[in-house]
Amino acid sequence: MAIVNNLQNLLYKFAPIAVSYLFVLLFLYAATSKLLEYETFTVQLAQSPLLSAYATIISWLVPGIEISIAFLLIFSPCRILALYASFILMVMFTAYIFIILNFSDFIPCSCGGVLEKLTWNQHLIFNIGFIFLAVLAILFSKWWNTKKKLLLLATLALLGIGIVALLFAFSEKKMHRNNAFIRRYPHHPIVNMDTLDLKYNSYYFAGNTKEYIYLGNYTAPLNVMRVSINLMDTVSFRIGLAKTGIQYKYPRVRIIDSTFLLLDGTVPIIHRGSIKDFSITKTYHPREYFTFAEPISDTDFVIRTVSGANRNNILGMIKLDSLVKVSLYPEVLEGSLDGYFDRDGQLLFNEELKKIVYVYYYTNDYLVASPNFSNLQRSKTIDTVTRPKLDLKE
Repeated sequence: MAIVNNLQNLLYKFAPIAVSYLFVLLFLYAATSKLLEYETFTVQLAQSPLLSAYATIISWLVPGIEISIAFLLIFSPCRILALYASFILMVMFTAYIFIILNFSDFIPCSCGGVLEKLTWNQHLIFNIGFIFLAVLAILFSKWWNTKKKLLLLATLALLGIGIVALLFAFSEKKMHRNNAFIRRYPHHPIVNMDTLDLKYNSYYFAGNTKEYIYLGNYTAPLNVMRVSINLMDTVSFRIGLAKTGIQYKYPRVRIIDSTFLLLDGTVPIIHRGSIKDFSITKTYHPREYFTFAEPISDTDFVIRTVSGANRNNILGMIKLDSLVKVSLYPEVLEGSLDGYFDRDGQLLFNEELKKIVYVYYYTNDYLVASPNFSNLQRSKTIDTVTRPKLDLKE
């Protein structure tokens, strides 16, 4: 009997202390992880279906509360109060995970640090374990009788669950009512149906037909891979380029219908042939160098080149005829810095719309035009960068 009494006294004396220090370690670690990765933590909260509308406030409030409770747990006079606070906080965390798993449209990212390795279900069990420890520590404390303690714990549990449920309800209402501009990224919105391991990262998209996709290769410019639409069949071809003294530097392949084009604006030169045997049947020598070229048809190209007068990036057209015709449109691209970097961007052609598209790299501008740059339309993306932010050094 004496042994039982001694054991009971030890539990009453040391259980609250031991559990308190476990919570101190947990809260300090969790708070530190959140603050060290504050931006990531805020983004994760913004993706949460429960807390999107209050992400900024909660990103500071939660670490602050965790640190405050951890310090209160260290001091003996405040320990029991801090254990109750730990209990309700863990109940809120657990209710949050339960709602995410059972009532959310999608499941956002987990917490950072070591806890990130846990699945949401494992995290739920982890939190329930700490709730159980908090209850034990409170029951072994000498404050009040067991009945009052259980009543208070039940009340706090209901309060914590109620707060999280209200956050969920009001957050979703606020998001839909205000149409808040917060991007949510559900995990795995695209599911791979079929994949093909290319083994190398040097392939690029050269074009397609109804039956096949064609891939060029940066490191082997004369090699072309034909891939069936279902990704089940691949065939490799090599372009029959005769040996000459031409120094190719940036050859690229493009496929238009049944025609392949091998272009290098550093020469400049354009080869043309059939995809049946990938042999070259015609070669053109435009008088204008170009950095990029996108075929509009097997005879017409939109190009980007550099002005010989002022070194500005400009757009133009090449038409393959009995005589190669080159037209330049220096007024299309606009810039306010150096004429080169501020006009740098991606040149595209939309086959379905028959539109030229040019997207600037360093500003929020893009333009859309018909071939020959008629019906030119200038627009802006949702970005806010109106002037290039470049630090140019020699």
